[in-house]
Amino acid sequence: FARALPWDAHAHEVRSWLQLALSKLPPQVTPRRAAALYRDGQLALTQALFAAAQASLEQALAAARELADRELEAAALTALCRRAVLTADPSAVALSEAALAAAWAVDGPQPKADAALASAGAYERAGDWQRAAELADEALARYREAGDLYGVAGALGEQGFYDVVHGRLDRAEQRLG
Repeated sequence: FARALPWDAHAHEVRSWLQLALSKLPPQVTPRRAAALYRDGQLALTQALFAAAQASLEQALAAARELADRELEAAALTALCRRAVLTADPSAVALSEAALAAAWAVDGPQPKADAALASAGAYERAGDWQRAAELADEALARYREAGDLYGVAGALGEQGFYDVVHGRLDRAEQRLG
């Protein structure tokens, strides 16, 4: 349910439902508990509740590893990377490399695209614009492969931002216009 957030629901409302559901689940690691922790972390990120996001995502990562759920592991690492980028955490580049490695170990373009876009932000914050641009290009290609139009828009936005920063205004207009 938390994956398909209803349009008329608020993130804090869904997080409270997830917390209630988690309190009712047995304490053992299960796929359902791991998924709920991941979704709670994602929703906390949307609310800029970075400490809560980190706690839930780290628990989801540990659960994913215990369950050998490589897809959830990649998603949790990607979300932790995104949190690190948003908070200027110095671990962002290391988390990005872990997210990229995990994403490339699973099938499908979506995990790779998500990890590449989050990692582009980590490298941009670190001042490695070349690596950031390469990762944004990779994200764009993978989102196109997945048919994810929102992802395509996000990757084009990232590339357009890089173009603006470096004075390539014609290219920025093509990507952002």
